[in-house]
This record gives sequence, structure tokens and C-alpha cells, in this order.
Amino acid sequence: MNSPNGTIPQPPGRESPPQYEWRARVGDDVLGPMSIEDLRQRVRDGSIPFHAETWQEGGQVRATAGEILEAYTRAREAYQSSEFLQRIHHLVPSARFTNLLTGACCLWFFVTFINGVSPISPTVADLVRWGGMSAQHIIEGQTWRLLSGAFVHVGIIHLFFNMWCLRNLGQIVERMFGGAAFLFIYLVAALGGNLCGLWWHPLIVSAGASGAVFGLIGAMLGFILVRRGEIKAGIFSRLLKSGLTFVGYNVIFGLMVPNIDNAAHLGGLATGFLAGACLSRPLFADPPRRPPWQYGLALLLCAAIVAASAARIVSLRSPASVAMAPLRIHEYSVDLHSVAQHSEQKWQQAEATHRNGFMTGAEAAALILREIVPDWQNLRRDYAPLAAVRSKKGCPADLAKELGILDEYVETQLALWDATARYYLKPDEQLSTERDALLQRLARLVRRWERIQRDRLQQRP
Repeated sequence: MNSPNGTIPQPPGRESPPQYEWRARVGDDVLGPMSIEDLRQRVRDGSIPFHAETWQEGGQVRATAGEILEAYTRAREAYQSSEFLQRIHHLVPSARFTNLLTGACCLWFFVTFINGVSPISPTVADLVRWGGMSAQHIIEGQTWRLLSGAFVHVGIIHLFFNMWCLRNLGQIVERMFGGAAFLFIYLVAALGGNLCGLWWHPLIVSAGASGAVFGLIGAMLGFILVRRGEIKAGIFSRLLKSGLTFVGYNVIFGLMVPNIDNAAHLGGLATGFLAGACLSRPLFADPPRRPPWQYGLALLLCAAIVAASAARIVSLRSPASVAMAPLRIHEYSVDLHSVAQHSEQKWQQAEATHRNGFMTGAEAAALILREIVPDWQNLRRDYAPLAAVRSKKGCPADLAKELGILDEYVETQLALWDATARYYLKPDEQLSTERDALLQRLARLVRRWERIQRDRLQQRP
């Protein structure tokens, strides 16, 4: 901007009257004097061109109308930001809860480090051991993980980025809301973000304060939207733009980079927005008190999150939960392998004893029916609710295929041991052929299962 005779003056304060000190040349005519707002309106309606020569009375500033308005807008926003920051620093001189939360996260990271956890790439087992978000452990009663997960971090880079965001955002948000309200918002946003992750991807172990940090952005947006009539336009636009930019960048980044928990980010953002809207306060009142009904709304929000958490935990505990089916399929396959090994050992002992003449065929058949078949029947009974997942709406096709293989494997094992017991009672060629066919079917099922597991490993990023 060309301003050889001076600089843009500071915009008037809150109570100052408009200053009619601007003139503009349009063709051969000189318009003015006018206030800066009159100039803005005339540029807007086209009566003064954007490029028209404009100057201040006394020749302090001379430039185009567009340059004058742009510089004045920047100066006004800077002035309003300074006024806003002075006010919130007066209300809350020290952001002690921001410092407390930052220190707690760093301390917990140090504790994990001195106990042998890698500071660069901790394992999933390490994250679970030190309080990470794990649906499997939450449904077993460790509901405290919905909060503790916000204090565990996946390496020092993850910790540094989250603490940098927390320090920068917390300094402003804590002063806007006050210390106690800020702490409430942070913890509720952490809970809401982790709950969203529990709904969206319950099988993933997650950790980090990013959901709570997004909650601080949401709280700031909720505050300025509820109090937009009390916050000057300059500071409103700055806070809104910075908040939306932060959210947009991180959501896009999270979609492009694997292993970033966008569900927790968006859940924390939404929870923080609602909490911020509930607990906003009149910053320029003296004192800036909230009416009691705002505290009531905040408590209702907290109760709703707790109720949603309880409902989700109950649904995940159901043996027929589609969301937890992959984990239970893994447990089912482990139990199948264990029972199959136990059955094979029992049969080999019985076969050796029978072949050496120390056990009759009837006794061998009775041993199979007494010590082998019941194990498979119990396994089929225990996992019957999981088998019902196949017929539930929303069950993925690959999940239904895995369940089908496991169910067929158990039924084939039962048929095999029944045929084996009958063969010991009355050996004949037909039963021997039947046993061979069942063994071949089992081998085919095992190959299909191994192929599915191999394909899944290859599909992982």
C-alpha cells in the first residue's frame, strides 16, 4: 500500500463516535468528508470504485479505497483482539488447569518410559497396559479407560503435537470459560470423543488427548456462536476462522493418514461444542456470572454421555454383537484349536491302548463319547449366540463366511467322533469311508480358514 504521508491510525475504541475524516476522488469530483463505515458502504454499493484515490483529512494517508478499507479492517481486528485478550487475561490471570493437564500427560508419558515403554513406537500391549482405550477391557468392567485414554500417547511425537495444541488453545479457552468450567469441558470432551470411537471402531485400541483438544476448539466455537452479539465482529471472525481452519485441516489430514482416530476427533468436537454452548458466559459483564440453568444443561449433557456410554457397553457385551464379532471369532478359533488338540491326544491314547489289547472297542467308543464329544458339544453351545450373528442385518459378508466355516468345522468334528465311536463298536468299510470323507472335509475347512486369514493380513496397511 502506498502511504507516503503517514500510516493507518488505530480504529476508534468501543465508545468513540464515528470520525468523518475521509475523502475520495471519483472522476473530477471529490466526495467527503465521510467516516470509514460510509466509505465501506459506498464501495460496496459501487458509488466509489475500489481503486478510487482516497485520503485522510490532513494528508496523513493516501491510497486506493480498497487498500484503505483492507488496512483499516486489519487494524480494527488487531485492536479488538488486543481488547479481547486483555479482558480474558483480567478475568483469569493464570491458565493453571491448562498447565495441570499438560503436566499430567507429560508425567504419565515419563512414567511409561521409565517402565520400559518405547518413547517412539509403543506396542498395542503397552498402550493397553498403561490405560489406552480398549473396548475389550471396557466391556469387562474397566470403564475408567474412557477417560484414561486421553492421558496416554503413542510416542513422543504424538505427545508433543497434542501438548502444543493444548497449551496454545488452553491458554485462551480456559480464560474464556474460567478454570472449573474449562476442566469440565476438557474431561467431558475426552469422554465424548472416546465414546464416539467406541461406537465407530470398538476393536481398535486408541490413545491420546486429541479428542479433548478438538473439544476445546468445539467449546470455543460454541461460545462465540452463543455470545456472538457480545463479541465484536473482528474477534468473532478471527476465532471462527481459526477454529474452522484447525478442524478442516485435521479432518482432511486424518482421512489421508492411517491410524488417526477421526471418530474421537469429531466426537470430542461435537461434545466440546455443546459443553461450550452450555457454559458460555458474558465476558464483558462484571462479574461474568452464569445463570443456574446453564449448569443444569451442562450436567444434563454429562448425564447423556454417561447414559450413551452405558448403552454402548451393554450392546458390546452381548454375545451376538456384530461389532465385537471379529474379536469373538478369534477367541472361538483359539478354543477350537485347543479342543481339537485335546481330542487328538485323547484319541491317540485310546487308539494305542485299544491296539495293544488293553481296551475293548466298546470301552474306546465309551471314552470318545464321554471325554471328547462333550467338549465339542459345549463349544457349540457356548458360541451359539455368535453363530446367530450370521443372520443379523448388517453382518458383513466376510464375517458371515468366517462364522460359516467355524460352524461347519464344529459340526464336522462332532460327526467325525460319532463315526469313530461307531467304528470301534462295529468296524466296517462303510464307516471307515465315512471317517475318511469327514477328515478330508476338515482339511478343506482348515485350508479355507487359513486362506481368509492370510488375505486379511495382506490387506492391512
